[in-house]
Amino acid sequence: MTVFTYIIKSTVDDRYFYGQTTNLLRRLNQHNRGLEEATKAGRPWVLVAYREFETRGGAMSYERRLRALKNIAEVENFIREHHFHLV
Repeated sequence: MTVFTYIIKSTVDDRYFYGQTTNLLRRLNQHNRGLEEATKAGRPWVLVAYREFETRGGAMSYERRLRALKNIAEVENFIREHHFHLV
């Protein structure tokens, strides 16, 4: 099973959100429909980058690492260094 770690960005307040899923398009749709409390206020959201993993554990590990970063410069470096696909 392919699992994705993803980065989305709010078009309203330039906030970023990190998550993991097995279906990127369905998950983005859930964020944009307001079904997730953490992202409800920032709608609409756009997919910025993602990376594929063979296991949920691998995807969750990268999600935790992204959440630990302090600023957008660190996030951008992480994306480049860890071969995320840019959208």
